[in-house]
Amino acid sequence: MRMFDFLRSGTAAQAVLLSIGALISGYGVYMSFLVNFNAGLILVLAVGLFLLTAGAFYRPINLCIYTRVGLRIALGGICVSALFAAALGVYGCRDNPSYREDAVIVLGCGVRGEVVSGQLASRLEAALRYYRKNPNALIVVSGGQGKGEDITEALAMERYLVERGVPKDSIIKEERSTSTYTNLLFSKELLDDRFDTPYKTVIISSDYHIYRAIRLSKRLGLDCTHVHGNTAWYEMPVRYSREILAVAKSLLGV
Repeated sequence: MRMFDFLRSGTAAQAVLLSIGALISGYGVYMSFLVNFNAGLILVLAVGLFLLTAGAFYRPINLCIYTRVGLRIALGGICVSALFAAALGVYGCRDNPSYREDAVIVLGCGVRGEVVSGQLASRLEAALRYYRKNPNALIVVSGGQGKGEDITEALAMERYLVERGVPKDSIIKEERSTSTYTNLLFSKELLDDRFDTPYKTVIISSDYHIYRAIRLSKRLGLDCTHVHGNTAWYEMPVRYSREILAVAKSLLGV
């Protein structure tokens, strides 16, 4: 693997692995104080620890062909995962609404007490931008009540939108869901009851989450487009790492 030519120099390889490992580990520890502990954060910390360990024990690792090849494979896997994360971001940022959709589904993602998280606020701001261009669309806010949440995500989302000028009778709350799949399933059930004829929806979620949300939506039979909410740059490694695991789980049918 020519991309790993730096590994041929023991001193340089140790320095690179230790430096990158320390940077990723430090980032993971810092983010553990800002976001809920999740699979993405665990993956970031695991990658940082792996690189630190590989750097610290690089010389004995390099002496054995099996561990040397294993290290290159692991580094290759990290690079492939980074490229996949980039692909998720590119797909998620390519919005394609017609602004003639009949309904909007805003996917929940976390409430602190009764206040929407920054990530959820980004999705709701995207919903507001869409609503201003298509005020006739019915808005479904989707999300149940999770750990550390004093109210359902849907109620917090409704309050956020109403405070910013969206009429309450334009909003439907879906308050039972606990996952992306149930977000979409229960939202579809509500819309099926509301519309007597085929309808079109626009799915609103975070950029990294759009691919999986659209894939699940189409599996459920929704005729949908999508609009994304931006992810804060400092949260991207954790959010995208978690989503890579979630997409892999979905593709494997686990």
